[in-house]
Amino acid sequence: MNNVCRPSRTRSFPVAQDNGPFARVHCLAVRRMVKLCSLLLAVFALQVSHSRAEPEFVVGAKGQADYPQLERISSISTPERSAAGFFVLFSVTRDICLKLENGNNDLAALAPKNFSIARGDFHSFGFEGKQKNAWWAISVTGDGEKDDVGNHPYWYVDYDKTGRPVECTMNWVVNAAGVDESERQQIVNWLYIGAPQLFKSILIEPRFAGLHSPMRPDLIKLLRPCPDDWCQVTINPLMTSDNWHISVTIQLIGAKR
Repeated sequence: MNNVCRPSRTRSFPVAQDNGPFARVHCLAVRRMVKLCSLLLAVFALQVSHSRAEPEFVVGAKGQADYPQLERISSISTPERSAAGFFVLFSVTRDICLKLENGNNDLAALAPKNFSIARGDFHSFGFEGKQKNAWWAISVTGDGEKDDVGNHPYWYVDYDKTGRPVECTMNWVVNAAGVDESERQQIVNWLYIGAPQLFKSILIEPRFAGLHSPMRPDLIKLLRPCPDDWCQVTINPLMTSDNWHISVTIQLIGAKR
């Protein structure tokens, strides 16, 4: 061949027209750069797309756990926006997470009825991530955006490389419009007083919160006894006048602290 790189009708970048070694290297480098740019553009287009992949449910992984006593107080799939609703939701969270810690690793058996098991990456991002077996969700819809719109809580369970659960997190995004200030204050009081009792833990942050009635919730950190150790419970209540985002993260035995 007379040319190292023949001109292309579909490419506008300059190409080498001689047989020198530097011309050959230059041509290959330009071609690879164009392919890399095309690949990056395709990945970017996929990420900005508004379409979300359908969740992949584990075969037969419908929620089996029944909570008749708690359901009499408040729905689990759509909890009441009250201290009673928080009590029910936090009680289910405690039950799921601590049973995982005690060796019951069957998420379907722990998930409440009307919930299902989905991969965490699909639930959160809408597409497959790298560690698909290390992160699972307990969800009503299998899609984080749909759960948030429907005011449904959901749980994430993180596993280490050996398949042992190390962290359990509950998230609840809810439209709080119409909740009066007295009801909201009751919820705040319960978070500082009732939640530590529910988890059989001690309040470590914020300090001295039990000495007065806080007007707004801050990041709450608890310590609960684990076998031969202490495990942290973190409650993050973001509560504006119209929207709430409540999360509870429970470290399990073996989690890095």
